[in-house]
Amino acid sequence: MPDAGHDAAAERPLPPPDATKADASLGTFEGLRRAQQAEFMALSFREKLERLEQMAEVADRLRLRKN
Repeated sequence: MPDAGHDAAAERPLPPPDATKADASLGTFEGLRRAQQAEFMALSFREKLERLEQMAEVADRLRLRKN
């Protein structure tokens, strides 16, 4: 049974990249940063919160691994 706070959308794999829609601007730091910001802005508040919690968990694991 799924967890009440669990979001199945967060675990859905990304669709494969479409080679016909390649964006050369993603090859630059600024272009990639803009794309990342646009993707983050498209997330709901709950999705953003879940991503931040996941990042905190990864940071904790890396911190423990370092010691």
